Order: sequence, then structure tokens, then C-alpha cells
Amino acid sequence: MPHPQFTPWENATTVPQSSRAGMLKPESLTPITLLTALVITLCLWPHYGIAALAIGLVLGRLLALDLTTYTLPNVYTVPLMAVGFLHSLVFGGLSQVVLVWIILFLLSLTARRSNLTIGVGGGDLKLLAALFAFLPLTEAFFAIALGSFFWLPVAFAKPKVSIPFGVPIILGWTLLLALPDLPNWLVSTIS
Repeated sequence: MPHPQFTPWENATTVPQSSRAGMLKPESLTPITLLTALVITLCLWPHYGIAALAIGLVLGRLLALDLTTYTLPNVYTVPLMAVGFLHSLVFGGLSQVVLVWIILFLLSLTARRSNLTIGVGGGDLKLLAALFAFLPLTEAFFAIALGSFFWLPVAFAKPKVSIPFGVPIILGWTLLLALPDLPNWLVSTIS
């Protein structure tokens, strides 16, 4: 049975039983998608031009789906991984991508075989793989830390509720794309 919140192409690439009620109500999916897509597009426009629209739409939809269903459909994460892989082929960093993808694959395989619930699903791992394909290793870790830092108040406000991990990944990734000099500025300010 198709999930009522998913579009037909999202249902085709997602196991509907894996999604459940998220932090926010299902009715908020479309407004959150549009609002976050608009904010991300406006933040990235000076650096990426028209490509910011595509980035904003994909990341905005992923963020909204994670908040409302705890699901990151393959229809978005797998193409992000593929484009990231091509990006690393063109701009270097292929060895980093292969290493990170192997580590994430082993983590996923270990969790699945031992029936561990680690709180990070397959969509989160694919989103992480895409992040590490696009950014150098230190910047990718910085994006995760930055997004988690800004997402921390939500975790403290709702301590007994599952917190989607895709949201801080997307938040940190967007902040780093919008402010590419932020890591250097923070390091120079601290030291």
C-alpha cells in the first residue's frame, strides 16, 4: 500500500512500511518542503546561481520528509551519491569517497546483521555518503558538527522523541555551501 505522503516516484523507491509518523504532522510536508527549498535556494544563489534551485528543491524535500516520516527516499539520495561520485572524479578526492563509502557500507551491514538499532537509517547513510563525496573530509565532518550543533536545542527540547539525523546533515551541508569560508574563519578566530 503506498504511503499517503509520498509522491509516486518516492513510493517506487521507498519501502512504505519503513516510514512512520515523524516529529511534525503529515499536513506540514508541503509547506516545509516549499519553505526550506526557498530558504536554501536564496542562501545558495550567490554561489551557485540557477543550480541553487535544484539543490534547494532536493535538500528541502529531504529535510521535510525526514521531519514528517523519518524517511529519506532513494529517489533523492542515490542520485546525490552518483553526482557526488562524478564530482569527486572530476575534482579529485576519489580515494576519500571510496574509503568513506566502504566504511558506511560496513557500518550498515554490521547493524543489519546484528539487528542493532543505531538510530541512523539507510537514507541517512546514503546522505552522508553523498556529503562526503562532495566535500573534503574535514569540511564534511565540520558540516555534520555544525548542523548537529544547531539541531541540539531540538534534541534537548524533545528528549524522549526520535530525532531525525538527516536534518542536521542537510542543515550543516547548506550552511557550509552558503558560507564556504566559515571553517577557515572559525579556525583563525579560535587560534
